[in-house]
Amino acid sequence: MGQPQLVLLSLVGEQPIPNLLPLWQFTHYTEVQFIASATTRSVAKQLKKAIQQDEALQHLQALKTLEVPPITSAMLAQRSLRPCSSINRREKPSIST
Repeated sequence: MGQPQLVLLSLVGEQPIPNLLPLWQFTHYTEVQFIASATTRSVAKQLKKAIQQDEALQHLQALKTLEVPPITSAMLAQRSLRPCSSINRREKPSIST
């Protein structure tokens, strides 16, 4: 009986290094699946290439990138969520003891 499969789901942003750090640090991952938008799809492609070329990451299998739509302010409004910039700064947080 071998080791269990452990998949890292990794949200891709504009910079690739934050996605590689946990793969270098925690060698127990066996697979990685990048989650990218159309904007960050090219970064996910670079990450997959980096994994193939990095000798320390040869134990990893890069799964097909999962593409998700970017979240827009219209989507936030539709879900009754407010972007951080619209929060009333004068509201005092309540602290219960």
